[in-house]
Amino acid sequence: MNKQNRSKSIYVGNLSYRRDEKGIKYLFSKYGKVQNIYIAKDGKSKKNLGYAFVQMDNHESSIKAIEGLNESEIDGRKLKVSLAKSDSNFQFTSSKAKSSKAEKTQEIKKSKRLNSKVGLQALFQNTK
Repeated sequence: MNKQNRSKSIYVGNLSYRRDEKGIKYLFSKYGKVQNIYIAKDGKSKKNLGYAFVQMDNHESSIKAIEGLNESEIDGRKLKVSLAKSDSNFQFTSSKAKSSKAEKTQEIKKSKRLNSKVGLQALFQNTK
């Protein structure tokens, strides 16, 4: 795999905690087509952690975005923008996919609790 096709993903650090996916896309779309955005969030509070990964459609767009945005002041903060070390360090998923997965997980847990409860009730009824 040649270097030009290797990485299209960009690390974006020192982001404003208020900057959302739409705002990040606005910044990067000036340099090419944005394919995906992943904003790092705290697992419990879901608060923005101040960094994100952006996946552009090609390596050239990634380089243009890095050159155009690195060290630029956005929302009163100086951005740190560089090629991501590896595309495999994070997964790009849409908000819908995340909520859908979370909902399915909750449904499975609820189902297991109900099945467990029903199973225990049946067990106690058989022992009477």
